[in-house]
Amino acid sequence: MAVEVRFFIPIGQLMGKSEKYHVEKGTILKEILEEIAKKYPAFDYLSSEEKYLFLINGLVANLESRIVENDVLTLLQPMIGG
Repeated sequence: MAVEVRFFIPIGQLMGKSEKYHVEKGTILKEILEEIAKKYPAFDYLSSEEKYLFLINGLVANLESRIVENDVLTLLQPMIGG
């Protein structure tokens, strides 16, 4: 099944990009992050819950969230400001 991943994280060539990933039924978010980390080693998914915010179809997700066909996964870096 296909899912779209949108990148809004400051990792060089990933910023503002969107890519399609093909995954098996029953895939969880952590498994997709592992694939991204293989392709882009600068993406440190092991500590990503502390560094990034994950959305699936606009809703906050965690590493164990299930992915379904045509989901849109968005990776955001939390903003700090005042």
